[in-house]
Amino acid sequence: MKWSPSQLRNLLRIGKEAINSAVSDWDDFELTILGNISVALNVTELQSISATGLRRSAGILGKVVGFSNDQKSAIVNKLKTNTAWGSPRGWTRSQINEAGSLLSAFSSDDVKSLSGDKLGAIDQTTIGKLGSNFFSAMTSKQLESLEPQQARIVSASYSSSLTADQNGALQSASSDDLGEEDTSSGSSAASTTMGGIISLLTMTVCLVGGLIKY
Repeated sequence: MKWSPSQLRNLLRIGKEAINSAVSDWDDFELTILGNISVALNVTELQSISATGLRRSAGILGKVVGFSNDQKSAIVNKLKTNTAWGSPRGWTRSQINEAGSLLSAFSSDDVKSLSGDKLGAIDQTTIGKLGSNFFSAMTSKQLESLEPQQARIVSASYSSSLTADQNGALQSASSDDLGEEDTSSGSSAASTTMGGIISLLTMTVCLVGGLIKY
């Protein structure tokens, strides 16, 4: 069910009354209860969540659908403080995965600081929602380091916003596993053919057996 902004605000009000504590005291427990209703929290409220609370609930907020760029920036800027996760350059694969759609609020320098290994932690559902600015900020080397399926999703969604070099890097990343797919297809076809032959032989034996019996 999709709620209107006014419905979300009413649900948030009810949630606040039930939780009965200031937003600044909220943790992953409260934000798990609210789920996507958290999208109704304003920027000031999001900024008021403690660094500890934000650390524990980043994985929940990273899955919320509908945050504005300002809301995402408020969360990301708090996560970037030394009392939370610190500079994105030092974020782990797990933290990158937890941040989810919040990554779209990264600055160009934040994006460029991510290694290929960490970029691989972005799941396929999220990567298509990060926006053209995220990928246009990447170097060709970063784009080439993406997993093949990630690269295909980026290419399908954002190729028109990228340079020729960046699109070339995506093409290279996309084709990395084509050889494996071809081998797999060949093995699958061979397996299917062999299975068909065995089935045919079994049927023949059954038919012959039936004729001999009668």
